Amino acid sequence: MKKLISLILALMMAILAIPALAEDAQDPDMAFDPDIDPDFLVGAWESWTGNPLEIPDDVKYIFDRATDELIGEPYNYEAIAILGTQVVAGTNYCFLCRKISYETGETIGYTLVYVFYSLNDDVELLNEQDIVFAPDATSPKVAESTDANGEILPGAWVNWAADPLDIPENVKAAFDKALEGLVGHTYEPIAILGTQVVSGMNYCLLCKTTVVTPDAPVSYTLVYIYEALDGTAEILRIQDVVFDAFPAENG
Repeated sequence: MKKLISLILALMMAILAIPALAEDAQDPDMAFDPDIDPDFLVGAWESWTGNPLEIPDDVKYIFDRATDELIGEPYNYEAIAILGTQVVAGTNYCFLCRKISYETGETIGYTLVYVFYSLNDDVELLNEQDIVFAPDATSPKVAESTDANGEILPGAWVNWAADPLDIPENVKAAFDKALEGLVGHTYEPIAILGTQVVSGMNYCLLCKTTVVTPDAPVSYTLVYIYEALDGTAEILRIQDVVFDAFPAENG
């Protein structure tokens, strides 16, 4: 009888221990922050809801430390905006950066730069994803640009060389005209990243995007617009910015 009671007690203790074992089996790289709403999925990327152009000083310091690893590369980065964060065993950050040639000081591209900041005050440059302008973001009007033999001569996309945050008034006007009547979302242009000469002009702008509903989540998009020679404008494509610090692993 005593053996039976002992066996029952041992089984009960084993069953009670299962939840604790399951809790201990959580990914050690996923840390829970008690200040975060428990309904928030720890580990998911969140878009930066504040002004993305106002990078906090402590976050900018983290970025500068991480990009010090680029010493010896033919380029460096200027952080333009903070777009997203991810809570892990520390925090991952996604920055929109201007890629600048060390040799010439010219803008050679725009890049999403991912940086990790650990709970131990360590930093790491996780990934660099160059923004490649969508090849299909071209208006049919491009067919009007031809050479003497009638061959189509669409211009190549060109990185915006001046201050990307200083969007020219004529581009803002074309943007507003192209999005006129669009409902469901609001698009706030943050930076101009590229242009393409066609029969008129194509533009690529980074936008902060909000669904027109109460407490709607924020996201970021690349909005391509076309401005014709007669001043009319249209949307060519709207492309979501998808955060992924490890695309090779997740692809």
